[in-house]
Amino acid sequence: MLFRSILSTDGRPVMKCVKPFRFYFHEIEVYNSDGKLLGQVKREFSILTKKFSVTDSRGAALYSICAPVLHPWTFRISKDGRESGEIVKNWSGLGKEAFTDSDNFSANFPQGADTEHKAALLGALFLIDMVYFEK
Repeated sequence: MLFRSILSTDGRPVMKCVKPFRFYFHEIEVYNSDGKLLGQVKREFSILTKKFSVTDSRGAALYSICAPVLHPWTFRISKDGRESGEIVKNWSGLGKEAFTDSDNFSANFPQGADTEHKAALLGALFLIDMVYFEK
């Protein structure tokens, strides 16, 4: 299992991401600082695209995330079939991309998303980084 903690600016834990070991169907669970499950992100089977599903703490579907074949660094966030946000891996320059494992991402959260949904989408960003961009 892999744990990642997100800290506030004063060093207090705000959320924790837990990723169990998987070969292909990767998933991550997102918890608040009290250990309450906020949401879960799962990689879905797809041959030509990169797909993920985001659910809330009860397992209800919140969002789907998909990266088209021709835009492999852009992950579109959809709700009920309509695009409502995106997660994008930003180009960091040749030196940084070639010689480090460091990446820069930006996230445009769906309008009206509450804090728990944003935390789950932040977990999706971490899962995308771990699955596709870490060496």
